[in-house]
Amino acid sequence: MENYNKTFQDYSELADLAIARGLEVPDKQTLVTVLKNISYYRFSGYLFPFKRTDSDDFQLNTSLSEVLERYTFDENLREITFKAFSKIEVQLRNDIIHEHAKKYGPFGYLGHQQLPNMPRCRHEELVAALAINKERSKEPFILSYNRKYTNKGLPLWMAIETLTFGQLLYVHSGLDRDIHKIIADKYCLPNKVLRSWIVSSGYIRNICAHHYRLWDRKLSLKPSRREKCPEWMKPFPVETSTFYAIALVLLHFQQNVQSVDWKKNFLNLAQEFPKIPFSDNMGFPPTWRELPMWTESILE
Repeated sequence: MENYNKTFQDYSELADLAIARGLEVPDKQTLVTVLKNISYYRFSGYLFPFKRTDSDDFQLNTSLSEVLERYTFDENLREITFKAFSKIEVQLRNDIIHEHAKKYGPFGYLGHQQLPNMPRCRHEELVAALAINKERSKEPFILSYNRKYTNKGLPLWMAIETLTFGQLLYVHSGLDRDIHKIIADKYCLPNKVLRSWIVSSGYIRNICAHHYRLWDRKLSLKPSRREKCPEWMKPFPVETSTFYAIALVLLHFQQNVQSVDWKKNFLNLAQEFPKIPFSDNMGFPPTWRELPMWTESILE
């Protein structure tokens, strides 16, 4: 361990540093303009793959335009991926509302026995958080409800809309076995796999929302591999820490969430940025564009 001793450098000094390390630029001012819009620290994440081994210098012919191409690709990838997972989240909220309220009524969630797989302490925290949301929310539908009704809590279809994604995960995990199966069957997945994919999707959604680098990230919250499905095992088992695993998750969800149209958007993006190294940095098979799941109109 040692003390961090790097000092502040302005845009001009940072541009000089990158150029001295071998970044090819049309002129220094062009790079300065880029750094005024993108912090050097964020930008350096896209420079890192171009570094020489055991050196801060860049490989020969590392150009600003190529680095910016990867930055722009990643920016667009986050946008279409966030949009897709947001629609999946909305659908999941609706599935939970429909199945739980149908079985237990609009206020059944207030009783711990109706969320039997949630630890009691978590359930108490959830109910307390929802009570605060009910009292503090400025949402018109909640203000209207509070003026008209004296119930202790909100009906589930209102309460769900006030939950963060993390709280929604707690609710999903707490559902009884029958409801878990109904929802998982809707997505044609075992519940354990669906749960893994939901957790991973929340992680990816946060990466996108906070503008973190996505395209070459090694995922720490990985979706479960479907080992009985050819697309997950051929031409080789999918490395679930790569974006390709997320791509397969999204292709599967696209079959079951009508509003998701991620595949077309991704293929258009890939066509727009043909130089992106999909295999080396994203885990895609070298011949991925020729696989049936990508050439057919929809994954069968």
